[in-house]
Amino acid sequence: MKDRVQFFKNKTVDSDSKLLEKQLSSREKIKLNYSVTTKCFLDETLVINVDTASWIRTNETGNEILKLLNGSFSTEDIIKKISKTYGVPEKLIEKDIISFITNCHKKGIIVSNKGKSSLNEPRKMALKKPVNLLHTVDHSLNTVYIDITEKCNLKCPYCYLDCSDNGINELKAEDWINTIDEIDQLHVENLFITGGEPLLRDDLFDILNGANFKNIKTTGLLTNGTMINSENIGDICDNFDIVQIALDGVNKKTHEISRGKDTFDQVLKSIELLKSALDNSKLDQVLISMTVFEENKAEVNEMVHFAYSQNCNLSFFNVLPAGRANKSIGLHWLTLDEYSQVVIDAYKAFSEIVSENLKKGNKTNFYIKPSNVNYGSIYTAEPLHNCGLGIKELSIGSDGTVYPCRGLHFPDLSVGNIKDNKLCLLYKRSVERFLDISVNKNPVCRGCNLKYFCGGGCRLYGYLNGELNGKDPNCKLYEASIYSAMLCKDKNIDELIDTTEVMYSRIVN
Repeated sequence: MKDRVQFFKNKTVDSDSKLLEKQLSSREKIKLNYSVTTKCFLDETLVINVDTASWIRTNETGNEILKLLNGSFSTEDIIKKISKTYGVPEKLIEKDIISFITNCHKKGIIVSNKGKSSLNEPRKMALKKPVNLLHTVDHSLNTVYIDITEKCNLKCPYCYLDCSDNGINELKAEDWINTIDEIDQLHVENLFITGGEPLLRDDLFDILNGANFKNIKTTGLLTNGTMINSENIGDICDNFDIVQIALDGVNKKTHEISRGKDTFDQVLKSIELLKSALDNSKLDQVLISMTVFEENKAEVNEMVHFAYSQNCNLSFFNVLPAGRANKSIGLHWLTLDEYSQVVIDAYKAFSEIVSENLKKGNKTNFYIKPSNVNYGSIYTAEPLHNCGLGIKELSIGSDGTVYPCRGLHFPDLSVGNIKDNKLCLLYKRSVERFLDISVNKNPVCRGCNLKYFCGGGCRLYGYLNGELNGKDPNCKLYEASIYSAMLCKDKNIDELIDTTEVMYSRIVN
């Protein structure tokens, strides 16, 4: 039986485990307090504790054992029932059953009545030491985006920030240096410099060289790739760990539909310059970013292979319905069903690359990262009450205005300006304002078994529909990808793709 049960999420509560072992070794009837739901797919069962965001994948036998833990049976009774059901001697299965129950408890799937552990409320988590703001937030705020300039040399039809070439009211270099110093003092892990087009800022590297980066682990540059050249490549590679560069097609015609005339060759030259610096500079990763729409979706497969051939990773996005995308004419945005198929096609191409490397005995660090696909959420250590807006993430506009998220640069969501207040104070204000954005206050999410895995999705969609805590239309896509990841953890990539395709057809379509 042990070989047929797979466990995940090592959440151990020592006092509860000792109590449980004592109960299991006696004839006392056991009633375990759990908020568990099951989902059956073919010959496997997913067992999910909704309240703790813990889960296991098990078989029919494991599911039957969990059903018997209702206070009506002792361990001895359960062993006898399973023995009778499957025609297996009691002595042969006793140890496995006890081990199964104990391990489920350790993984957070079941929680005993005595010594019951409660979930940390998000307010307690974010405001542990309200007296000392600096020490309160330094382990909470994870990522900050800086729009170093609003100016952009392109007019992409899907730009959700609707950037222009004006650059009005931008902060001075000294202000940005002080702001980055504050970000560093808050022990923020990830800092991304973006815009607009950040390389249009003549004093960009003066700013970066003048600021402190003692505690920031990863610094990224988000660029359209048209401004990288032999003169600035050295500064780029000395200052950034990651460069994300935009490429919307594998051929000139497709890319320039969205990015504009004479941009394709410039981007390819930029990729070559970045590639040449990967082995002898701070630069660790080049990430190609592809925005997908009707006119370029057929090239996603080729783009996966192209990114791999260039020693780059790949992220791709569905168009966000904001900014210029709401008034764009000439291009056609994808429906949820169409984008789901794009994800499948991309992972099929990814599988081809992985399989080819395995045949040759090679390992590859190449990855693809589609937006709105939550494969990684099954590894989350704590329940996600929301997407992290304003708590795990902040975004600072080119004029110093602070927002809860890169996609939510709207005046009514601002928490202030760094010209008027210290960033730590603005962050405290942000936490207090956005803590109440929770899956438990969203009527659509409240009863969902996966609510703490996806955190309710992207709040931009809700905001644009009139309610910040409203429904994300990508909900079914999240559901399909999370279930697929659970069913295929520790399996090969082909099984993940096949399962994802089935799940999308069941849930999304």
